[in-house]
Amino acid sequence: MTYFDRLGFPVVYLMQCISHIRVYISDVSDKLRHAILRRIVGPSFSNVAMTQFEPTLKRYVQQFKDALQGTAPENNGRIDMTDWFNRFTFDVAIS
Repeated sequence: MTYFDRLGFPVVYLMQCISHIRVYISDVSDKLRHAILRRIVGPSFSNVAMTQFEPTLKRYVQQFKDALQGTAPENNGRIDMTDWFNRFTFDVAIS
């Protein structure tokens, strides 16, 4: 399923554009650049977008829990959570 922002751009396309922007919103001092970044990123965090994304997030959370439960017994209950959170964050961010 492809999600579109309110201007009709596919969300995947917007995420690819955002990945090329090397400036973080918190570091932006120029109000114009901040406005542009907010216009690009903002719709992704609307109530509609979050509601549409919820099933995907739930699926990733369940996969994350299943992977941890499957890995823990193999390593005497020890898990490198940094590695797992990095994987989880990557999966959610690119979806």
